[in-house]
Amino acid sequence: MNKAVLLPKLSINGIKQNSTVYVPYMLITSFSVFVFFIFSAICDNEILYDLPYAGYVIILMEVGRVLLGIILAPILFSTHEFLVKQRKNELGLYNVLGLDQKYISMIMCLESIFIYIATTAFGVLVATIFSKLIYLLLLNISGLPVDTEFVGSLRSYEATIIYFGVISLVNLGVSLWQIFISKPIELLKSSKKGEREVKFLGFKAIIGFLILALGYYIALITELDSMIFIHFFLAVMLVIWGTRSIFKTGTIAILRWMKSRPSIYYKKKNFVTISGMLYRMKRNAQGLANICIFSTMIIITLICTLTVLTGEDGAVRFNYPMDAEYRFSVSDFNTREKQESFKGKVEEIAKLKAVKVTDYKEFTFQKIKAYKKDNAFLNVASYEENREDVFDIRFMSLADYNRIEHEQQTLEKNEVLIFSKGKDFVHDEVILEGKSFKVKKELKVFTIEAKEERNMVDETYYIILKEQETIDALAAKFSTSSSTLSQKDELYNIHFNIEGTKENKDLLIQDINTYIDTTYGHRSSGYIEQWRQETRSMNGGFIFLGIFFGIVFSVCLVQMMYYKQITEGFEDKKSFEILQQVGMSDEEVKATIKRQILIVFFLPLIFAIIHIIFGLQVVKNLLGVLNLYNDILIYTCSGVVIIVFTMLYISSYLFTAKAYYKIVKRMN
Repeated sequence: MNKAVLLPKLSINGIKQNSTVYVPYMLITSFSVFVFFIFSAICDNEILYDLPYAGYVIILMEVGRVLLGIILAPILFSTHEFLVKQRKNELGLYNVLGLDQKYISMIMCLESIFIYIATTAFGVLVATIFSKLIYLLLLNISGLPVDTEFVGSLRSYEATIIYFGVISLVNLGVSLWQIFISKPIELLKSSKKGEREVKFLGFKAIIGFLILALGYYIALITELDSMIFIHFFLAVMLVIWGTRSIFKTGTIAILRWMKSRPSIYYKKKNFVTISGMLYRMKRNAQGLANICIFSTMIIITLICTLTVLTGEDGAVRFNYPMDAEYRFSVSDFNTREKQESFKGKVEEIAKLKAVKVTDYKEFTFQKIKAYKKDNAFLNVASYEENREDVFDIRFMSLADYNRIEHEQQTLEKNEVLIFSKGKDFVHDEVILEGKSFKVKKELKVFTIEAKEERNMVDETYYIILKEQETIDALAAKFSTSSSTLSQKDELYNIHFNIEGTKENKDLLIQDINTYIDTTYGHRSSGYIEQWRQETRSMNGGFIFLGIFFGIVFSVCLVQMMYYKQITEGFEDKKSFEILQQVGMSDEEVKATIKRQILIVFFLPLIFAIIHIIFGLQVVKNLLGVLNLYNDILIYTCSGVVIIVFTMLYISSYLFTAKAYYKIVKRMN
């Protein structure tokens, strides 16, 4: 037969005859194309850039596209590597039957072209059909207008075609290289080739456990500071490294230790199980480590997504303990008459808008920046190189504090009350630019501010003093330099809550802002519903990413488990025969192999849950970046996700096990 006809026919037949491994590979490739195109289409939709509050969403989608590009490539490389490994026996047979490496390479090229065209076309087609729907889902989750037009861009098609074209070329290059460097007999025996014996097994196992322990330690001691992302990345890398090492060396070292103990090994049940597990772990350690790592990634992704979804109100309230706040220069409100006039205007507008203003609080503070060293706050001008230790200090009079809190606190001239939005001050004395004051009480609750000890992003300190003259003198001391950091601001503040419908609340704030702009010409203001919209826009992007990445990781996990079941199925044919030959009954053989399979497939899940337990501390701190500090909520979400994931993991195992039992039944 003409080779121009034969080679394409062999390529197509090769795909059909190996559909057990090719179909999952083509499905996951098409899914990868679908997801990548969706993110590219959203990022390239120029109309999104004109939407209010869409800045966070745009940034997160761009980050998502980059992360997808980083994550999908190694997944497709490893999947293709498994596929080629399963085909080597067939390709070696072609060589023995007379096809040289040149024509085998042409078969591989044709297969790659067929698969690339089919998967890319299918993925892009499905993505094009559903892209508008998914775009609307993103807008809805982010609280953005859903009546926005979705315009496709040629850049999305170009980026997708080029990206997956490069991946296909790399996979093809690796396959051709393996064919050219292998002899026919090596190709025929490659599927039976086991893992090499690990040298210095005990030493490497100990190193693996130490690396994992170091990763756990970094995760446990990580705090919410400027180094959190570096520490998180370092902990993740160490845990991945340690996991791979433990599965490759630690489990084998433990099994060998059990084998060396006659009291353990020479029991009928243990004898076969330990020997079988040693064989399985040598061949499958890397795949099991990958399943464990992906399981951990899925759980963490879902924990963060669920916490962000359910904890939005707490995050919003952390920034705005009260519904609205305004700040003015003290010169605009330097008389009681002006203050009462503004309050009356607010109440008048509220009445017209059918809402009620409650908890109206007004106070003055002088804001400066200071360098903190132990219990001392010093003029920042001399310490500008230490920006991380520079904090906002707000001096407030005792009279204003008592009016806000409805208390009757008393202070001596050399005493202060102190409140920190972050970590407690924990000193009995505070030194303010060389002058010492006794801390009569450190406040744990302040109506106008929320407190969280893990908050290191905004460690503002309120220092309450008895007399205004002392405040003026201290503020002047801290602002002696011409540095912009040393400038002081004396601000008149108004905070209040609003009762009524959201629409009427919005109208109230609009009218107050209009009044302020026409009367005073300037303002600094904050409104909880506006911040809620910004938070929802940012969190919506995170939730969208969490949903999609959760799906991506889950699909990859199921695919890994499926291929692992196929591998186990082919290899257990020999196990059935050997165990039957040494005198074990069919029931005993099935029970023994089932026990080994269960251990192999549920060991990654057990390790993943252990990783999550040790990693919760760093997860809590990462969520703190989004002002999510509710530990009970985080633990609840973690428990729910672990339980649900365990059920899905078991379901995935049962689903993929069908492929295993189908192979085993066919062979026996």
